[in-house]
Parts: sequence; structure tokens; C-alpha cells
Amino acid sequence: MTRSYLPAGLVVGIAVLVVVWGSYSAAKHVGSTYIDPSHRFSVQLPGRVTVEYIRADGGAIETLYLDADSASEVQVTITSWPDSSSMLTKEAAERDYPSISGFDIQPVSVAGVVGLAFEDSKIGQSEVWFVSGGYLYQLVAHGNGAPLLRDIISNWKLN
Repeated sequence: MTRSYLPAGLVVGIAVLVVVWGSYSAAKHVGSTYIDPSHRFSVQLPGRVTVEYIRADGGAIETLYLDADSASEVQVTITSWPDSSSMLTKEAAERDYPSISGFDIQPVSVAGVVGLAFEDSKIGQSEVWFVSGGYLYQLVAHGNGAPLLRDIISNWKLN
């Protein structure tokens, strides 16, 4: 009986690839619709936007990074919200997130849901927050990302 063996280096290389691939849970999409069935939303991505998806804190925090280029990025953080039928109000946001009190917070509509929009001009950041289906969505535009944020908000659909 003849046995065949894989070279040890090949086995180690495959094992490292499996471990690295398994721990990197980000998916990328270019110039298409991003669909998230677990959070019941989709968004038509403008131009050459890439998406990187990362789960953290045992899945309690999920983050999408939407990049148009190195100078404009929108970060979408999704966390659970205790009351799935509630609307995010300025008072609730300031109570639960005191760091945003003092900003000029304005109402904004995202896919028919009323949310909050505000800017931190000192650090060049625009934000839109809203609640839907038991989740808090926090969209943050970094750098020159405000136009990308506006595009994403106008193409956001709740499923």
C-alpha cells in the first residue's frame, strides 16, 4: 500500500490561509447594490464605492465601511435598539449619547424613517442616525465623505 503525504510546508500554508480567511469576515462589493438581509436594508452604491463589512463584540456591533476613494468614507455602525417601534428623538439620542449634545441636530428622512443629522465641523464629520426594526443605524462621513453620505441616504431602502 502506498501512502501519499502532503509536504509539511503546504499543510502549514493551507492552515494559515484558513485561519486568516476565517478571522477576516469582511466582504467587498464594487459599484452595485449592497443588500443586508439580517438588518433588512439595501443601498444602491454610487460609482466605484467599495464595501467592507466587519462584525465586532460578538456580533453586537456591525460596521460597514463605504469608500469612494481614500479621501471620502462613510462608516455605518449597526447596533441593537431596545424598542423596535420607536423613533429616534433628539432627546433620546442626547440622553444615551451625551457626546452629541450641543450639536445642531436636525431631523432627516431616511427611507421614510425620521432620523437625526448633525455635523462636527471641528473634526470634519457629518452624521445621520436613525432607528428601524430594532436597530440603531449610525452613518458617519469622514473627511470629504459628506457628498457620499448624502448619496447613500438618498438610495437607502428598508426591506
